[in-house]
Amino acid sequence: MKKLYSILLFVFGGLVANAQCPVIDGAMINSCGSLATNEGINEFVVFTTSAAYKAKDYTFYYGSSSNVANNPTNKLLGSKATTKKSSTGKFTASCNVIEVTNPETEIPANSRVVFIPATFDTLYDVSALCLNNAVYVVYIDATSSEWSANGSMANKPSGNRYLQITVPSNNCSSGVRSYNYGWSDDIDGNFVTWTATGQATYVNNGCTQIVTPVTLQNFTATPQGQDVLLNWNTASEINAAYFTIERSANDGKFQSIGTVQATGNSSNLSAYNYTDKQLEAGIYLYRLKMVDADGSFKYSNVVRVNFSASEFAIASVYPQPVTNLLNVTLSSLKAGKLQVSIFDITGKLLSQDAQTVIRGMNLLQINTANLSRGTYVLRITANDGKVITNRFTK
Repeated sequence: MKKLYSILLFVFGGLVANAQCPVIDGAMINSCGSLATNEGINEFVVFTTSAAYKAKDYTFYYGSSSNVANNPTNKLLGSKATTKKSSTGKFTASCNVIEVTNPETEIPANSRVVFIPATFDTLYDVSALCLNNAVYVVYIDATSSEWSANGSMANKPSGNRYLQITVPSNNCSSGVRSYNYGWSDDIDGNFVTWTATGQATYVNNGCTQIVTPVTLQNFTATPQGQDVLLNWNTASEINAAYFTIERSANDGKFQSIGTVQATGNSSNLSAYNYTDKQLEAGIYLYRLKMVDADGSFKYSNVVRVNFSASEFAIASVYPQPVTNLLNVTLSSLKAGKLQVSIFDITGKLLSQDAQTVIRGMNLLQINTANLSRGTYVLRITANDGKVITNRFTK
C-alpha cells in the first residue's frame, strides 16, 4: 500500500565550494516502501541550485568517506534522467511538480530539486520543498551497481556518512554533508536536513505527516552602532505563526527579546528583520524559535556576535564591483567628521577625504572614477583614532 509523506525541511542553505554550486538540503535515509526489499528505490536527496545547469550535469555521491566524490560507494547520475518511469510512485505538492525525464532538461537557478530512482513506488507530498512555485523531480535510471534497491544509505551507521553533489563540467561541488545515527529509533521515515552551517537535524514522525513551521534559508546578525541587526529569510512557510527572537549573553541561557509575525503560508522567499537595541559591549548569541499555528516549533542555528559597541560601524559597501561611485552606509553614535582613505592592496595611499556624519545612519559617497580595475582597502578613521576597514573591488 502506498503511503503518504509530507517532507517539510527545516533549514535550507549551506556551505558551498563555489557560489554557483548546488546546496544539499536533505535526504530520505530510511524510506517507507511497500516492500522490505525495495527501500533503496524510495530513498532520495534534495538540493537547491545556485546556477542554471542541465540535469545531466549533476552527479550525487553517497558513502562512508569524507572524500566521497573521489571514492563513491553509491551515486545517482543526472545523465541517466529517464522517461522510463516504471514506478507506481508519485510526487504531489501545493506548487508545480516538474518531472525531469530527459538529461538535456535545463533546471533554472534557485530551484529545489529531488533526485530519486525512477522505479520508486511511494507517494510523496513535497509541498514544503516548493521554491518559486515549483519542485523539480529528476527520475534516475539507476542500476543496482550504482544504487542498491535494497537500500543504499545506511539507516544506522556506526560512524559518519557523507553526501555531495558535483557539476564536473564546471569543476563545481556542493559542500559535503554528513550524518550519523541521530534518531531515537531505527524506523521507516528517518529523514535528515542540514542547517546553513551544515549541522544535521534528524526528523521522523513515523510514516505520518512530518510538520515543521518554516524552511529557513539563512539567519545573520550584524553590529550597527549600539545595535545588532538580525536578518533572516524563509524559502517556504506552511501554517507558520511567528518567530521568537532569543538572546544569550554567551552563557547558554537564552531569553526571549521579541517576536515577529510570520507570513503564514508561502512558497516564495520571505525576508524578516529585528533590531536588538542599545547593547553593552560583549559576546551575544542569537537564535530563532520558529512557531507553527498549532504550537509546534523548531529552533534555528545559533549565530554569534562579538559586539564592541563602537562609535561607528559600516553597515554596507556597494556596488561590488564599483564603477564611478562607491556607496558606504555607516552608523554613528554622534555627529562629527571622519577621515575616509583608499589604499591599494600594497598599502599605497591613493586618496583621502573628510566626511561629515550625523548621529544615526549615514550614506557616504566616494568618487572612484579614477581607480583602475582591482581590489582596494577602504579605511575610515574617527577623531579619537578608532579605525574600521573594508575591502571593495572595481
